[in-house]
Amino acid sequence: MRTAKRWRRTVTDPAVYGAVCTVVHTAGALGPVSRGRVAKIAGGLLWRTWPQWQRTTLENLAIAFPELSLTGRSRLGREALCQTLASALDFAHLLHAPQAVLQGVALDPVVTRMRDGLAGRPVMMVIPHLGSWELFGHVASLHGIPTSAVAHELRNPLVNRLVQAARAAHGMEVILSHGAVRGILRAVHAGRHIGILMDQNTRLKEGGAYVDFFGLPVTVTRAPAVLSRRLDMDVFVGACVRQPGGFCVTTESLPQRPGVYPDEPSLLQDIMAANERLIRRFPDQYVWTYRRWRYIPPDLPADLRRRYPSYAKPGEPRGQTPAAG
Repeated sequence: MRTAKRWRRTVTDPAVYGAVCTVVHTAGALGPVSRGRVAKIAGGLLWRTWPQWQRTTLENLAIAFPELSLTGRSRLGREALCQTLASALDFAHLLHAPQAVLQGVALDPVVTRMRDGLAGRPVMMVIPHLGSWELFGHVASLHGIPTSAVAHELRNPLVNRLVQAARAAHGMEVILSHGAVRGILRAVHAGRHIGILMDQNTRLKEGGAYVDFFGLPVTVTRAPAVLSRRLDMDVFVGACVRQPGGFCVTTESLPQRPGVYPDEPSLLQDIMAANERLIRRFPDQYVWTYRRWRYIPPDLPADLRRRYPSYAKPGEPRGQTPAAG
């Protein structure tokens, strides 16, 4: 089985790499209006022909926005898929014209203080898969903000080298997620700000914890809470979201500094609550195709268990807190 899979990947990996390179070069030649049209057409086709994505999206939106009708959820889900594709094309275009990005991105006061060196010390920016999360780090780097971002390696080694090189092309340091704690500590001591994606499933045995997200427990990494308390870092939740004429980097603040919280769980919950507030502001720019509510705590009441989507499966008991990182 493993041998067959390796042989299959010797064919599929280069083919996927070739397709990605084609998209990158094509996007580089397209203007913003054309990229938007391509994303809208491609998103509409994927919505109609990829039933698994459609089902996952509709079930996720039923949890997040139960007040919406099926028609409303379908409209929102299709628009979010088109926006995700548009952001991917914008990232590809960035590689060809990086300075053009700065002309169309507005910064909120938090990021402006980071740019002007007024933050005082490194800041941890927690970023959901909202808007153009890839663009976020490049905007910071192009504005002269020393930034290190934690990122996963991709399974396709050819595409992984291309993407990691693109991420680091304009000065952003990439810290691989496997063993990221050491890299984060080194970056903070060097005076660099940290960017980390948080809205992904992290098993408890891998350093995760349960927090409430749109009214149901989900698993997240404990790293932002653990490290911000250990390093005395301010935490903000931010996103680079699309707006008329370009993008806007916007943030959500926590009610208090990390060191004031009595424990990690309460800090982690407030970080996730800030994620949720930001997503509620821009629901049409969030990646709803991800199976976010994947694990059901076994001790959850029956009425809450029934609210989970069809793809959910039993998770680990709550209360386990292995070391993060």
